Amino acid sequence: MAKSSPSLRIEIAPKFCCHDWALLKQKLSGDGRWESFQTAWSEAICVVNSRIQKRFLDVIDSLTPLPYAGFATLALDCLLLEAIQAFKQGHHTKTSPESKGAYKAILRSSPHFSRFFSSDQSADDFYTYVRNGLLHDGETRKGYLVKAVGPLLEARDDGSIRVNRKAFHVALCREFGDYVGRLSSPTEKQLRMNLVAAIDGLCERSGAGWKK
Repeated sequence: MAKSSPSLRIEIAPKFCCHDWALLKQKLSGDGRWESFQTAWSEAICVVNSRIQKRFLDVIDSLTPLPYAGFATLALDCLLLEAIQAFKQGHHTKTSPESKGAYKAILRSSPHFSRFFSSDQSADDFYTYVRNGLLHDGETRKGYLVKAVGPLLEARDDGSIRVNRKAFHVALCREFGDYVGRLSSPTEKQLRMNLVAAIDGLCERSGAGWKK
């Protein structure tokens, strides 16, 4: 249940706030069942899709053609990766090890990334030298270069490692598309339950007025 509060008016997706979520959640099955709840679940899926599309993907698409946009677009993609994983696992990361684990979960297991990140070390290095470098200091470290050509990830003869930020973005979009598609599968009960937990968490962090 939810009580009236300014915090409930905070948008979690365009034109959809925590108050709307509280009403929609009452129509969802508590155990993630798809049958007999398809309309409500479809609306919930639209919420997460709209949030990611409008707050990340559309913004990145607008920046991509600009010169010297590599750091900005890859930094946004680094944030987006963790946002996607938070919905998949049902909670956001709270510590550095958890954040690194989110990267490892996608980069090592996703069919769109795994052939470029063939070891835990390669995923850990990307997290440390690209994600942390960009988000904390606006720089990459240890020879990582952000480019818009070549393979998604390529070790160069000069010792540098080139990240194709366009290829990285395409792979991440495909990963998100796979996730949204899986949410509509009748068998993916746990994934839908995790979605509910993740959106509950968003509303809880938005202010004290939220109650499940």
